[in-house]
Amino acid sequence: MPLQPRAAASATPTPLPFLVKATGKFDGNDGQWSTFDLKIGNPDQEFRVLVSTSGEVSWVPLAEGCVATSDTGPLPSNCSDTRGVDPSGASSTLLGYNASLSKASDPQTLGTYQLQLNPDLDIDNFGTAYNISATYYQDSFQLASGVSSSDGSSLQLTQSDTVFAGVADANLWVGTIGLGLGDVTDLSGGNETSFMQSLVDGAHIPSRSWGYTAGAAYKSNGGYSGNLVLGGYDQSRFDSTHSASFTMPQSNQQSLLRVNLKSLEIGSWSPPLDTFPAEVILDSTLPYMYLPDNMCDALAQQLGLQYDNITDLFLVNDTQRATNQNIGSITIILQDISDMSTQTSISFPYAAFDLTASFPIYTDGPRSYFPLRRSVNGQNTLGRVFFQEAYVIANYEQRNFTVAKTTFPSQAPAPQITPIYSSRFPSPTPTPPSHHGISGGAIAGIVIGAVAAVLLAVGAWFLFARRRKAKGKADYEKQQFEDEEAERRRRQTMISTVGTEDGTMVSYEMDTIPQRAESGAGRPGHHRQISELSSDTDTSRGGGRKTRMSEIFELEGGAPDTMALQRNEQRVNEPPPSTQRTNSDHIVSPTTPLSGAP
Repeated sequence: MPLQPRAAASATPTPLPFLVKATGKFDGNDGQWSTFDLKIGNPDQEFRVLVSTSGEVSWVPLAEGCVATSDTGPLPSNCSDTRGVDPSGASSTLLGYNASLSKASDPQTLGTYQLQLNPDLDIDNFGTAYNISATYYQDSFQLASGVSSSDGSSLQLTQSDTVFAGVADANLWVGTIGLGLGDVTDLSGGNETSFMQSLVDGAHIPSRSWGYTAGAAYKSNGGYSGNLVLGGYDQSRFDSTHSASFTMPQSNQQSLLRVNLKSLEIGSWSPPLDTFPAEVILDSTLPYMYLPDNMCDALAQQLGLQYDNITDLFLVNDTQRATNQNIGSITIILQDISDMSTQTSISFPYAAFDLTASFPIYTDGPRSYFPLRRSVNGQNTLGRVFFQEAYVIANYEQRNFTVAKTTFPSQAPAPQITPIYSSRFPSPTPTPPSHHGISGGAIAGIVIGAVAAVLLAVGAWFLFARRRKAKGKADYEKQQFEDEEAERRRRQTMISTVGTEDGTMVSYEMDTIPQRAESGAGRPGHHRQISELSSDTDTSRGGGRKTRMSEIFELEGGAPDTMALQRNEQRVNEPPPSTQRTNSDHIVSPTTPLSGAP
């Protein structure tokens, strides 16, 4: 049978999340905000951009925004730089995106349409100042990664034919990357895919979900850069123990992160209770907090704010600003709309709200302001200012979002990127065993052999233990016998038979309970007394054999002193002395006990 070529893999490998590189700079005319690298076209036209968590389309400044007119008056010499245009790219004189400079595969100008900052809301919800026309283009986008490759080079994410907008209006000063869902509508009679959806379709990221914190210019040592992950989030930049997950309402407004504002506390003060709870949207497109009139009035009175009806900003004079800087903290408490028991709080230093508005908002110099605005059409929003101390994770796959406390370690931590998977790119499953591996029969044989080896080992151990037990018992019985035998020999009665003077054989029994004594040789021994029976007749007691006491010594361990025994035997066999015995001599009858009375 001829070999068949292996079929090509049908499934696209699951892509990884993408950590977007922060520029390390802070840009903006409504505050200082951490920006991210974005390159458009070929050769690159580079921009430092912000993040719009609800916008379906990204946008960058056009050169026309830095051309002086009678309305703008004189422009600053670094106009394009303040708008985030990086002249180190395609041209050192670049003032904004220029489609004619791009030699990408198919750059297109799609036409001029109304820019929707949040397509899920009415266009006037941000105010009439943001009713802006923009020119739409299609060109390649390139993002640099915040993670380097193994050889140290920077990773890139490139998406061709990306739809974006060019803006010249001064009300939108710095460009943005749009993270909203859905299609970009009303372009040339049709729809275009959003930036996030195009990244999923191109298998660049596993889902349309994201994790984001805006950074904090007010932190020490030059500020702390923002963090943006496409298709996941970075665990190293938030405190998971200080967080809450909220339900994302099931509606056509797919990108909206709705939650209840339960309270807003300034030190120990909070606005009147009748202002809470207020439903708000989390959206980083603009810096402001859009809140109900009564809440704005209460905050303005507490903080000494002055409302400017021309710019619609709440200004702070120098004296009041110095006073406000002594405020310990401003705390925002959020609550889930459907489950009010789910809530979290995010605390901010006053510095997070101490912003500066500059050209072209104010052409006569920068002004300090508090990022508060009155709600339009009843729509409340917590803007980019909230994302400075909050890390927000939008999980569109599970229809929930998480708000956590951002962390600011003294040294930037190593990224801990976690993916959020989608139905198109589900979580990878373990690789099944290869068909070229060990067969089922071989595996069964290995198992049977292993079981047999275990049984043999158990049997050998049993025999060894049994023999060891039997040997131990025999050794114990042998030792017990030897001990008993030694005890028997030690305690046995020692009998010495000697002859008397009249030729009669008499037996002498030694005491078996020794008494400590010292031998004549200086050795420890056991002292014994025996009776020597004599044929002599004691004249004072009317005759009978006379007993003479002698000593023998028994050494330790029960063995008698044989030399002493021999001496006693010799003394028994000697003739009786000629000296007369005294009454002190003990006369004992053979039938009378040694302890008995005479």
